Amino acid sequence: MKTFFPIIMFIIASTQLSCDKNQVDSPSTPEKISIKKHETWSSFRFKNGVFIQLPNDYEGRGLSTFEGNTFHKFKKDNGVDISYHYCSPLYCEDFGGTDDQKPIQIQDDNNNTIKLEKSVEFMRDGITEGIFYYNDDTSTPAGIYFMKTSNVAFKDAAKITFKKDYFREVLEILSTITPFECKDIVACTEVYVSVQVSFVDKNNKPYKPAKVKVVNEYGEDLYSYPTINNFYVLVSDNHLHQIYKNGSKATLTAYDISDKVIAAEVYQIGHDCCHIQKISGPDEVIIH
Repeated sequence: MKTFFPIIMFIIASTQLSCDKNQVDSPSTPEKISIKKHETWSSFRFKNGVFIQLPNDYEGRGLSTFEGNTFHKFKKDNGVDISYHYCSPLYCEDFGGTDDQKPIQIQDDNNNTIKLEKSVEFMRDGITEGIFYYNDDTSTPAGIYFMKTSNVAFKDAAKITFKKDYFREVLEILSTITPFECKDIVACTEVYVSVQVSFVDKNNKPYKPAKVKVVNEYGEDLYSYPTINNFYVLVSDNHLHQIYKNGSKATLTAYDISDKVIAAEVYQIGHDCCHIQKISGPDEVIIH
């Protein structure tokens, strides 16, 4: 036994040193969170074709679409602030720059540079769709959320400042952001597509309601107007940014002259990143 004891000790010591070295040299693995819909939070349009959910104690204008998109929402007690504003003198874009240069850096309110060396990844079907780079070691924790906008590129999608106590809430909010659905460059035709419906009474004769209203599943109005032969435009290519590619609910309601509901139908509307598509719902609506 004396002959083998030093050898055994050497093997154990070597193994221990090897394990310790691996623990020191290996970079920390970012936390990974699944993208999912929150059952009780309110939904808002975040960008063209992208939605976000927030708790009910958030205020702010949300998405503003004047000369492009900007966004701002904040918690009532100012514990969290989520915004983006990527504007030139002429137009505002949905996204800023890429995350190619590491570490990601931002300026605080006092123009101090903050390095964002921590990160959390947001996954759908095993694929990273978003990355939150952040620093919570400062007096004013902050971070930038990057979204995948192509098969390879992640772009600056929003700046978030938060109190440390709300860090997990920030992550839960970011986990509700729907992935950017039209990542690949698509050659679209210039044909303008719309989904139209007509109205008939019980005798199958054409009927013209006094008012027709169409809303998506987030309560946003979708512009509806009559065309020739008593057809109404339910949705059109103008609404691509207000629905999901794989389908969103659109509710049509018709009213008579006394503002009484005389018909209601639910449609599923999707798109192919170029044009609107009806998935389900009647072409002809019967007035009751």
